[in-house]
Parts: sequence; structure tokens; C-alpha cells
Amino acid sequence: MKKLLLKLLLIPLLTLVLCEMALRLYHHLAPSFIFYDAGYNRYRARPHSLHHGYEFNSLGFPGDEITPKQPETFRILGMGDSFAVGVVPYPDNYYTLLGEHLAKAGEKTEVINIGISAIGVKDYLALFINEGLSFEPDMVILSFFVGNDFQDRIEEEADRPLYTHSYVLTLLRFFYRAFNKTDSPGILYDHTEYCDDCPTFDEPTYLNIELDRSYICLKDNAKLLNELKEITGYLQTFSALCKDRSIEFLVVLIPDELQINTDLQKKVKAEYYPDLPPDQWVNDQPNHLLRATLGPLGIACLDLYPAFLNAGKTQTLYRLRDSHWNRAGNRLAAESIAQFLNEKRTAPPKSAPPE
Repeated sequence: MKKLLLKLLLIPLLTLVLCEMALRLYHHLAPSFIFYDAGYNRYRARPHSLHHGYEFNSLGFPGDEITPKQPETFRILGMGDSFAVGVVPYPDNYYTLLGEHLAKAGEKTEVINIGISAIGVKDYLALFINEGLSFEPDMVILSFFVGNDFQDRIEEEADRPLYTHSYVLTLLRFFYRAFNKTDSPGILYDHTEYCDDCPTFDEPTYLNIELDRSYICLKDNAKLLNELKEITGYLQTFSALCKDRSIEFLVVLIPDELQINTDLQKKVKAEYYPDLPPDQWVNDQPNHLLRATLGPLGIACLDLYPAFLNAGKTQTLYRLRDSHWNRAGNRLAAESIAQFLNEKRTAPPKSAPPE
């Protein structure tokens, strides 16, 4: 009887071990974003894979191959997460459109998009050091999404969830969450035809996603203030690296839809904050804090919140139940950044302070 019980226990255990070994071998040969990886490449697109009919280059970035920099060309390196990668087709991406806007100004300018989904500020810095510098940029535009870039996207090993140590458990959890649609949009390399008006999530799921981010608007929120300190350190390092190499550095603040869509905001408040006093919700708090912090540090910052808040009164700028911009949102972002850069270039130089 004991031998029978032992065999019954050994069979599933051996099956589990074999499955674990097979998944680890598969991941080694063909890395997948499903399994834990502390680096910034976890959600990087596979080289030459398709996204709404357009091919990523051989480095897994949106757009054409990155060629050696040509003389007298002003090269802009566009960085960011899934906003930079874009849920829209490549020609409608704001970095693509920005390049077209700047080209119309008559200068020899190019914009290289090195966006990777689901990464954060620590990742941007590592990506810039490891790869971005080799592209010889004259300027870096870092797109900072206030919805989740305050939360560092690389998990510290000490905080790593236990299930991630098992590839089998990780895979089962992935299938469960995919089936129940409980994951936030991040990895969005889509082989289907693009739909500007199609929803990504059902309403309860999307409201829960926005709930997780809503703390950024809660007045004097301790979590946000702590994250701001850490983020500032990374941005200071980034800015210093650029300054040492005479590279211009610009941080562009991307607002969350919760800040722009008043109907969505009302639903989140009614569902999760029914008793919150009006003065405890500060809609532009994360943007204000970043601007107030980066300005004295000499870090150029463009906040898209005002432009999106104004335009959002008459048009839809985000995809339905999806935290990413639709085509109109990408156009507005490109126009706003191009206007900022053109005004910056034509502005008279500041006079030196008196000795």
C-alpha cells in the first residue's frame, strides 16, 4: 500500500519537474515575456515581428533599421513604454508623426523610437546607457507616463513574488489572468487589423486598473511622494549623463486617462471614493509635483496635461477602456512636442546672470 501511495505521489511530482525543465529550456531558446526577468528586455518586441501590419526592426524597436548617424543630422532618441511603442499602427505613432512635423520645419532632423512596453524609469536609464548612447543622439525625449511610471517596473529580488520562481505556476497564472482579462495593457504587439474604437477591457476590469493608479491624484499621498524621490534620482542621473555629452534632455509628461476623461473619473470616484472630500482629489498633482521638482534641477519638462485636458472636452483621445492614446491622442502629442521644440529653438538665448 505504501509503495502504491509513493508511486501516486511520484508520478505528478515527476510530471511537474519535467514540465518545469521543458518550460525553462523553451524560455532559454525562445525567451517569452510570460516568465520573470528583472531586465528591461522582458517585453521587448521580437525582431521583425509585426504590429498592426508594420514590422519591428532587427533590434526589436518600432520603425526602420537604425543606421549610422549622417553628418549635420540632428538625431532625437525617443524613449518610453507602451505609449512609445504605440497601440496604433506605426505611421500613426506620435514619435513617427513628430519626425514628420520637425522635417517640415526644414531642418535635417530624425526621430528614432526605442520604446519598449512595460518598462519604467530605471529601465529607461539602463536602456540609454547600454544601447541608446551608441546611436549618437543629439537629444533624448523621455516619455513619462504618470499613470504607472512612478511605480518602478523592475521588481527587486527581495520583493519578487514566490510563484515567479516556478515556470509552471507562472504559466498557469498567466493563462488564468488572460482568461479573466485582469492584466493591465502593456504588451501590445498585435497581428490583427487596428481598430480605433474597439474596447480592450470590460468596464469593471478597466475601472479596477484605474483604481490602482488613482492614488496619484489623492492629495499628499505618501506613496506618491516616496516614489517621486526615487524617480527624481534616476532622472538626475539621466540628465547628468546627457549634459556631460552635450545631449539635450527633455521629459514629456503623459497624463493618465483618469485625469482627462471626466466620465471615467466620476465612475472611479463613485465606485471607490464615494465619501472623498472634493479638496482631497488633486487632478494634476503628479504633473505639478514633477514639474516643481525637475525645474529647479535644470531638467526641461513638457507637460501634456493642459493640452489633453482642453482637447479632451471635445474629442476622444484614448482608446475605449484602454489607457493608451488612439490616433487623435497621438496626433495631439506629436503636435504639442513639435511646437515646444520649435519654440525652444527659435527662442532667444537667456542672458548670463550677473557675476
